[in-house]
Parts: sequence; structure tokens; C-alpha cells
Amino acid sequence: MGFLTKAMGRLTGRAQMSMPDSETSHHAASRIARDMMSWNRVSRISPDAALLPEMDTIAARIDDLARNNGIASGAERTFVDNVVGPRIICKPNPDIVAIGRDRAWADGWSRQVESLWRSFTDTDWFDVGLRYNFHVSTRLQARMIAATGEGLALPLWTQRTGSKWNTSLQLVDPARLSNPYGQMDSMNQRGGIELDDYGAAVAYNIRKTHPGDFLGAQTAQSLTWERIPAYQTWGRRRVIHVYESDRVGQTRGKAVITSVLRQFRMFDKMNTEQLRLAVLNSLVFAALETPLDKDGVEQLFADAEHPMAAYQDSLRDWSLQMQGGAMIPLPPGTKMSPFTPNQNMVGLDQFATVMLRAIGTGLNMPYELVFRDFSKSNYSSARAALMEAWRYFNSVRQFLTDHWCGVVFDLWFEVVIDRLRKARKSNENKALGRLRAAFCVHAVAYV
Repeated sequence: MGFLTKAMGRLTGRAQMSMPDSETSHHAASRIARDMMSWNRVSRISPDAALLPEMDTIAARIDDLARNNGIASGAERTFVDNVVGPRIICKPNPDIVAIGRDRAWADGWSRQVESLWRSFTDTDWFDVGLRYNFHVSTRLQARMIAATGEGLALPLWTQRTGSKWNTSLQLVDPARLSNPYGQMDSMNQRGGIELDDYGAAVAYNIRKTHPGDFLGAQTAQSLTWERIPAYQTWGRRRVIHVYESDRVGQTRGKAVITSVLRQFRMFDKMNTEQLRLAVLNSLVFAALETPLDKDGVEQLFADAEHPMAAYQDSLRDWSLQMQGGAMIPLPPGTKMSPFTPNQNMVGLDQFATVMLRAIGTGLNMPYELVFRDFSKSNYSSARAALMEAWRYFNSVRQFLTDHWCGVVFDLWFEVVIDRLRKARKSNENKALGRLRAAFCVHAVAYV
């Protein structure tokens, strides 16, 4: 029996040794591999189920990081400066083949439309709050996309003395877009957006005040939502919601920094602690030590009524501003022992560089551009990195052009057509109806 038991044990051991690392065809689906057992096993969830419950927490942490971390704040500004640039102009390009006109007519007509467009966008009348023109509003939208992954604006019809146009826009913080009174998300209402059976936006519920505006917390509007239809009955937009979906069926936007936010926060804390340690290392610390016991203290302060209390008072009253080359008088019965909080910082720069490169990759921007450090790159590497960044900026620029600039132009141009229709200029009305507008962003290329 002993022989059989040993033989079976050897066979079992050999079988275990020959067992494959994964019981599945794809190692990525293994549930028994040691390095895969602790991986999350929940079923696949929809993009809204993954994002909406955590969106406010993510956005609040991104805001806090941008307020208190210079690298994060600089990365946002770098994104805006490269995507939008110093100026945005509109270059209308009518379809001369479709309308049967020549290029000379198209050039003259385009210059006229450009002039009208500038009268709308280059003034503060563009913003309903009289704060921003079109260019500043576009920069704000780009910054909101960088921070929250989405931008929000409301086209309004206003009549104000001094404005040539009745159309103006109100920029809205996406944090105000939410379900009324904290209602749970459902099939037809998600993240403050009401959806039809096809998933198209029907209406937007926008809170009257920002949820974090403590200055207006006591007003009657602090817990009031306004339901705004997505379109007018004749098709005019009433809400501009700009965001790029990561997955099909995503209702709200997500900031690109989300995937590396945890690493960014850890790097921020590490950087703060290392700075504090460097300050401590530059200071001189010393501890007062005494070999006296109770009897020695009583003998030293024999004239006092309470020797121990007198000794403690002498230590408490002792104060000294240390200076180089100075003789230091010490309290009775004490000696000074230096203390140096020194830590080895060798390899810290290399480790920080690795972390920063990973963060830059998550931001879709190269390390050199985000952190303004070209000392570790040669010309070819820096040029390749900037070309990759430029490709990313161009894609975001085109997205912003299609979903923000073009939409604003359509809203304004509808007013132009309406005015011409009232003026009964049928020929011009036909040409305007065939207009195709292209927005050109002027930016400075760094080589």
C-alpha cells in the first residue's frame, strides 16, 4: 500500500506540473491563472453604467488637480493653445457648381459673409452674459472638453440695444446638466438628458445654479431645473452638447485624463513630499539631551522650592536663533546632538521621468510638450513627438469645428437667411442655401 500511495503521489505531482497555465483558449479569459484570479469578474457593463454614477467624483478630482497642480493646469492650457490657437476665422466656400456661379462671384460673396460673421462673433454681444466673444467662447469650450470631456451651450434669442443680431449663446457648465432632484438614471433619462427610443436627445434638464455654488445655495433657484427641448418645432437647435464618445451608446463625455488621474495624483503627492524633504534637508536640527536623573536635577536646583518644575521652566524659556560660527549657550545639564533627516534621492529623477511619460501618454501628448523638458530628447525624437501631438491636436480641432463652430455658424446663418427672405432677395437666398462653411484655425507651429 505504501508503494502504491507513493506512486499515485508522484503521478499526481507530475499531472499538476504538466497542467497548462490557463484553462481557456484565450489566456485573457482565464480564471485560475495566479496573475488573473483577482481580476474583476463582473459582467460587461454599458458605458453609461460605468461612467454616470462616478462622473461627478471624477470631475471634482480633476478640478482639484488642475487648481493645485501646475503640471495639470499647464497641460490644459497647452491643449487649448494648440487646438484653438490665437485666432479663429471663418472662410465660407460656396458650392459654385451647384449654384451655377463662377469663382469671382464666390470670392466677393464670401468676403461679404465674412464681414457679417465678424460683426456677430468679434463682439461681446455673442455671449448672453456680455463676457466673451466667439474666440474666447471656443477656448472655454476646449478647456471644458479637456477638463470634463464635454461642453455645453444654449443658443438664445435676445433683443438688446446695440446688438446687430438677436442670436446669442450662453455657455453652461456641464455640472449643471443632471437629473432633476437626484432622480436615478433610467432607460429614457440619463445624466440629465431625456432620450427617445432610438437614443436621440429629446430634452436637457439643466439646473438653475451650479451644484457647488455655495453663494447661491439659499436662493429659490438652487434646487430648480429647467427642461429645455433639444430642438425647436421647426428644427432649430436649442442645446449644443459637445462631447466625443468612447463607446457606442455613451450619453455624457469623459475627460481624457481620467485613465491616468490616479497616477497623476500619486505623482503630485510624491512631488510635494520630496519638496518638503528637500526643505528639511536644508535645515539644521538638533536635540537637547540631558544625563541628569531626578537626584541630579534636585541637586542642581537645590535652591528652588520645586526643583523639577524649575528645571522644566528653564528648558521652556530657553530660545536661541542658530547662526553659523556662533557659540551656543545651553540650559544647565544638557548637551546638543545634531539630527539630519537625510534620505537617498538617487534614481528619483529617472523614476519621475518614467511616471511623467506614462501620464503624458494617457493625455495623448508627449512628455516633452506637457512638461516643457526637451533635455532628454534629440532633434529627431523631439520632432517625432511633436508630430504625434500635432496629429492629435488636428483631430480634436476638426471635432471642435464640426460640433461647435459649424453648429454656431448654422444657427447664425439661419438668421441671415431669414433676413434675406424677408427682404425678398431670392437669388441671394438660393446662394446662401448652398453655402458650405469651413473654419480655419490659425496656430503657431513649433519645430
